[in-house]
Amino acid sequence: MAKKKEVKSGWKRKFFEAFNFISDSKKYVFFIIFLFVLSGVLGFIFSDRLGFLDEMLEKIVKQIEGKDTLEIIFLIFFNNVRSALFGLIWGIFFAVIPLINTLSNGAVIGYVFSKVVALQGVSSLWRILPHGIFELPAIFIALGLGTRWGAETLIHFFRTNKKDRGKKISGVIVSILFIVSFILIFYIGNIINLKGVQGVDMSIKIALIFLFFMFLILAILFFFLFVFGRGVREMQVAMIKKLIIVFFMVVLPLLVIAAIIEGVLVRLSV
Repeated sequence: MAKKKEVKSGWKRKFFEAFNFISDSKKYVFFIIFLFVLSGVLGFIFSDRLGFLDEMLEKIVKQIEGKDTLEIIFLIFFNNVRSALFGLIWGIFFAVIPLINTLSNGAVIGYVFSKVVALQGVSSLWRILPHGIFELPAIFIALGLGTRWGAETLIHFFRTNKKDRGKKISGVIVSILFIVSFILIFYIGNIINLKGVQGVDMSIKIALIFLFFMFLILAILFFFLFVFGRGVREMQVAMIKKLIIVFFMVVLPLLVIAAIIEGVLVRLSV
């Protein structure tokens, strides 16, 4: 009995620890919500320029076609978990990925809303809203904490090395290097894509791709030397522990509930 009580109290302590950490991170979570709403509004207003999203949405619909309720639930669950983990873990890279993820997802939602309103009217939006009751809070928490991780990595580094000019300069260089590499991934990557460039010699395309990935690898190597260097390592270990607790105690349960609700709703609407 004593062991069972100890286990229960341990889980309870972890649960409250997770909520306290989320509460401490609320400004990051609210910032993510603000960006999501802003990009959603922009996606709705400028939906006529986002027609390229139709292909992606069609692929999502095809993934669901022919599946039973349980298969749809698992599909939604794994997609949501992947999205949450992606935003949370990759937040360490100066919060670039969570911010891009937030802006892109918000734009997609805004585009979908514009399509629904155009086809069925504003009153039909209430049918979509139940899909995000549990999913969106989980995703917002994951992206918010990922953003906090990246922001605090930079803040902690410069705070602990404020008297070391050399380290501060190296920190700025690494930050710029890595942010530029992500800009290359998301914006210039399409330019050097083998299918995206017409009339360019194949050898040039291959050389560009090789240089692109070499630049990215160097950026990652320098980044990890920067992130897990002396003075920052202790903060990273503590942060990782807290993020793991939040993910398993809060984010994951919310995504399980969300997948069940959405799976049933999608199946009923098919």
